[in-house]
Amino acid sequence: MILEGAPRIEVGDRYLAPILLVDDRSPAEWWPLTISSQVRLNGDTVQEAPQRAESATAVQLGGDSIDEVRSAVQRQSPDPVANRYRDLGPAERIKLVMRERTSSGP
Repeated sequence: MILEGAPRIEVGDRYLAPILLVDDRSPAEWWPLTISSQVRLNGDTVQEAPQRAESATAVQLGGDSIDEVRSAVQRQSPDPVANRYRDLGPAERIKLVMRERTSSGP
């Protein structure tokens, strides 16, 4: 079984699945970056995305090494909207973030 839009996982292949710390209270809670952020590796390099890309992440990171991906993730600033609700649990936080983003428009 696979969720619609999620990358296909093949037995014997290697994958990189970026995860984020969404709640650092004990016990810590880690979630995938997105449902489609998992990418297939070729050695220690993200496999180039095919013409019909598995995900935007695969297109963006295709050809990058694991270290390059790690560095790119570490350089990202916290989302200022989500950071305002940092004291809430992930489920409540995402509801408020999505509500705020929807009400403010593009």
